[in-house]
Amino acid sequence: MKITRIETFTYWINWCNWLFVKISTDEGLYGWGEGSLHGAIRSVESAIHELGDTLIGQDPAGVERHWQAMYHAWRWRGGPTLFTALGALDIALWDLEGKRLGVPVYRLLGGPFRPRLRAYASHWLAGVETPDQAFAGAQEAMRRGFTAFKWGPFNRQRLRENEAREIASAVDLMAAAREGAGPDAEIFIECGELLSPRSAVLAANALLPYRPGWFEEPIPFENAKAMVALQREMPVPIATGERLLSRWEFRELVEGGGCKIIQPDVMHGAGITEMRKIANMADTYHIPVAPH
Repeated sequence: MKITRIETFTYWINWCNWLFVKISTDEGLYGWGEGSLHGAIRSVESAIHELGDTLIGQDPAGVERHWQAMYHAWRWRGGPTLFTALGALDIALWDLEGKRLGVPVYRLLGGPFRPRLRAYASHWLAGVETPDQAFAGAQEAMRRGFTAFKWGPFNRQRLRENEAREIASAVDLMAAAREGAGPDAEIFIECGELLSPRSAVLAANALLPYRPGWFEEPIPFENAKAMVALQREMPVPIATGERLLSRWEFRELVEGGGCKIIQPDVMHGAGITEMRKIANMADTYHIPVAPH
């Protein structure tokens, strides 16, 4: 079996650009991967075809071998464009390998560890402005069968205008959301990198009585040492990692104890092959993984 063709398909869907890749073979089997990226989707598409040139004419078996070949194809390794392109092709190769062997990909990864996975409603309570709305929205999440949801209580402009007032408003909304969701539900806080180390600690202490499950991306992600220092001060867990691209970028964060949950993105984190290595490293430090 030989790889004969690599195709890309792009779609513009409001705030998110979708990019899918299809790897086809001379025996009719094919695999699908995804390389969606906010913004620079055309760059990712070009990189997919440039990296994909290393795959044409190759036997698709042995995904790790192909990952290494693509990773080292260019001297300049890394970056969101290259790693997203590499991730899309890697995912497609895993899909193709599963089809070739007639098993689902999870079997190739060692088989099922759990029969079920817990899910949370993401970006919940969007547009909520009053405690009554927060209460009703939290109740609705529970009614739909979720046992957890994530929401973003902070507004960039309002934080700039009056930080203390915005944090106080978030407390009022969080109190209502906790009442609506009940004591057993998990409520996760999406911070969207809007806070500083100082304001993150203030906000976490203010929301602490309502048991936030985590503060996600409380500060910009680039400085791992700053995140490590912040987690030492934070009374709630930090979740981060959606924009970190490889095990090398996670290493300093994980070794320093900069978060309690990591959130690698299988597309931007160079695919399933690299995601396994990131997860294995986190497991060494007893840090759970909540994929982005």
